[in-house]
Amino acid sequence: MAEIDEIVEVNISRQTSVASMASFSEHLIADCFNPVGIKPKFDKTHRVRIFGSAAEVAEAGFDTDSWVYKAAERQFSQSPHIKQIYVGWKAPSGLADTKLTFSSDFIAGNEAVLTLNAITLDSVAYNTEGSNAAVLEKLAELINAEFAGRLEASVSGENEISIFGTAVSGVNVAVTGGDTHNQTVTASVKAIAADTDWTTALNAMLNDQNNGFYACEIHSEVLTDLQDFAQWVQANEKLGGIVSSDSTIIDGEGDIADWLKTNNIDRVFCFFSPNDPYFVSGLFGKMLTKHPGSATWAHKALESTPTVELSAGERNVALSKNANIYTSVSSLPLTRWGTTGSGEYIDVIHGCDWLKAKIQQLVLTTLANQDKVAFDDTGIESIKSQLKAGLEQGVTYSILKAGEYTIECPTAAEVDAAAKAERKLPDVKFNAPLSGAIHKTAINGVVTL
Repeated sequence: MAEIDEIVEVNISRQTSVASMASFSEHLIADCFNPVGIKPKFDKTHRVRIFGSAAEVAEAGFDTDSWVYKAAERQFSQSPHIKQIYVGWKAPSGLADTKLTFSSDFIAGNEAVLTLNAITLDSVAYNTEGSNAAVLEKLAELINAEFAGRLEASVSGENEISIFGTAVSGVNVAVTGGDTHNQTVTASVKAIAADTDWTTALNAMLNDQNNGFYACEIHSEVLTDLQDFAQWVQANEKLGGIVSSDSTIIDGEGDIADWLKTNNIDRVFCFFSPNDPYFVSGLFGKMLTKHPGSATWAHKALESTPTVELSAGERNVALSKNANIYTSVSSLPLTRWGTTGSGEYIDVIHGCDWLKAKIQQLVLTTLANQDKVAFDDTGIESIKSQLKAGLEQGVTYSILKAGEYTIECPTAAEVDAAAKAERKLPDVKFNAPLSGAIHKTAINGVVTL
């Protein structure tokens, strides 16, 4: 021990741990696609991948005409925009893992010709490649070249080639030359189960290690798919966006907007757009840069996004279903009115989700950083103070009205013995009016001579 410690002993314990808090600015776009040739690989255990730009999406192997690329491009075209995008994979039908197992090594003088899916590949000469391993590598290379975008082959073991992609059939190898040329090949095909519906696919994405998304959208206009999506979003406390080209939204009934309203879905919003399947991607890209709840989703202009021309009657039909529209008003492109299917405003859902998480984080951090929060009035006050701190942040970000929230907490003497035995503080309540936002106004005036 140093001499100074003998005179002045100082011990400092750190109570600086802070509970983690979910992010409310992460955006998932989910599609059903053939993942062959895309890196990093999508498969049954890797359902979500994260990219930092549209260029990264293209470099990963997505076609620049694909919905995934176009949706990412729209997100990143906003100014400002969120910094990354989550891409989710719904497994299609017809995929399989196939193993080609050759009966013995290829040796000097052998020439091998592989046939699969009724296509005969170029011959591979041992003397040219130089080893059994090199012959297998060359065969895999030929498969990848011939079936680009459909099959992905690699050497996976001794005399074994693994193929991922569409199911393989009609496999045969013809070997000539060398002291022995009686090698055969056996194909073992294991089908990859398709996702039967979007609920199954989204649950798999939620279980992926890259599951930190909040806002989400899927690539589909099938009504049952959109209903599955909406119910999943509602159950999992996410925020969902739908863009639909269904003209029934503006002139009929039985459409997805109608269904969202009828079923009181308050976590999914719908925009009508007859020719822009990437609208929601741009909207999320722009609005998720705002602090949750601090900005209305109405009256917003998006970059690289066409407006829709609608008659007064069409606008009224859409808006009566709580559907949203993106039109030009006095030459200004504007969103209207930023509501979810139930009629609640998107910023209210976004802000309240953040507020809930913030209060949980503050209270949990207090509980975790102390040896014990005593079940007395002082301990109860420490919980109350963290709740107040969360509500004050809600005021700071214009989610709640300033100076109008109230908090009710019992005293320690008012808590019954059963709750104390369970070590649970009950009946902590608050009432906090929302700050709201102005979307419309009426102005009356008189001018005189």
